[in-house]
Amino acid sequence: MGKYFSTKTRPSWLSPILGGIGGIIYATVDEALIKRLFGVATPASIVFAHDIFDFVLPVLFGILVGLAINTIYRQAQLNQKLSFQNAKLQRDLLVNTLTSLFLHEIRNPIHNITAALEDTRVSLPDEIAEMLNRNLKRLEETSQQYRKWGSLFDQIDPKEKTELRSWVKEFIENKVRSRLRELEIEYFLDIDPLQINMHPVLLDQCFTTLLANACEALAKEPRERQLRLIAHLQPPLYKNIEIKIINQGQGFSEEALKKQAQSPIQSKTGLGIGLTLLRKILELVEGEVILSNFIGHAEVSLIVPGEAE
Repeated sequence: MGKYFSTKTRPSWLSPILGGIGGIIYATVDEALIKRLFGVATPASIVFAHDIFDFVLPVLFGILVGLAINTIYRQAQLNQKLSFQNAKLQRDLLVNTLTSLFLHEIRNPIHNITAALEDTRVSLPDEIAEMLNRNLKRLEETSQQYRKWGSLFDQIDPKEKTELRSWVKEFIENKVRSRLRELEIEYFLDIDPLQINMHPVLLDQCFTTLLANACEALAKEPRERQLRLIAHLQPPLYKNIEIKIINQGQGFSEEALKKQAQSPIQSKTGLGIGLTLLRKILELVEGEVILSNFIGHAEVSLIVPGEAE
């Protein structure tokens, strides 16, 4: 049974209940009730103060309601703005990572062709050789240009510290809980209090990929569906955080375990580029991803620098 989020602060319902009790006492206790119960007349000063409060409290309540409505409106505007900015950052991240992956894939072929053309054993007509060299040079210049373009990581610090446990809780509540309920997936969390050296936008991309894949795999399972998310400091140095996501669905294929997300693996459901992008994102923060099967079930481990809170 996994650990769930807990807090040592006072319950959130305590203050509203105490305030409600105070309001009930104030509304029911007046000078007539006191005289009837205790047989004493309420001092005129207290009656006067009570009348003032009867006037002030409705006015104050109206002001507070107005402030609350204004705060909710401003918060909604702020959330919309932040949501737009977050979507833009994620779009830039995806474009940047795809470009990096594309450049990585074409780099070796370019070098191989260039080396073959420079080999004295290869004899080509001068016009063809000149054309190939000119196009290869142009392709290399284009690749250099892509690498020099400004990216998302000029705007954010990829290794920004993030409180992992609260971030995961918010992510599940806002983005995947409805999907988990729809598929009747029971999930367990075992997350230590940790500071992970990874920007929230990058975390969002990683967890979106992993949980989407897990839900897709579990949707095919007719039996009980379970998902476990575990995060602890990794021994023996305890300088990295190991995040494990284990689902009860079918394990990884032999090809997937062999490639370890270093290159895409095409499947019936897509191009299989998600885990490859995940690896590229983790490399930006000096992390890594490990794919494995645990008792026939898929297990993904993310190793990311971090520390205990």
